[in-house]
Amino acid sequence: MRTGVLAVGVEDYPVRMASLRGVAGQALRFAKWAAAAGVEPSNIALATSWMDEGEHPEDLPFREYGTDLDGIRRALEHLGGLEIDIVLIYWVGHGLTDSREGRRYRCLFTSDAVDPRASPQYVRLEEMEAFLANRYAGRSVSQVRIVDACATSTSKIEGTYALL
Repeated sequence: MRTGVLAVGVEDYPVRMASLRGVAGQALRFAKWAAAAGVEPSNIALATSWMDEGEHPEDLPFREYGTDLDGIRRALEHLGGLEIDIVLIYWVGHGLTDSREGRRYRCLFTSDAVDPRASPQYVRLEEMEAFLANRYAGRSVSQVRIVDACATSTSKIEGTYALL
């Protein structure tokens, strides 16, 4: 089965006390696991932000992207251009649920997020799914999402959520 992978570990946030030590390494381990399971390294998009840049390994065989909104957008565009049957999305970082507009959305903070009490920058998991489904129009591509992020419910956030 032809597989694409997006492994995201947002460890370093602008608000230092919000940073999550170790999650970039978790995303890297997921990418390595996928490669060991037979996924072509060129089909693996790795997006990590490390608290200590010295921890970032050199010469990885994967396509690397930033964990800011633009980096996530570019990684999804790469995945959307692959001839695959299944896409695995693995995301570790901060998140919340947004109940505005009469629906419940899963929001994932990118590394260019600001203080969540101000104007956070995030992507909606549902919009990532819709974006990829649109890119795979006419093809049967399954999506599997594994998310390790808070799901605190709030309907009072005023952030930017546009992905594309």
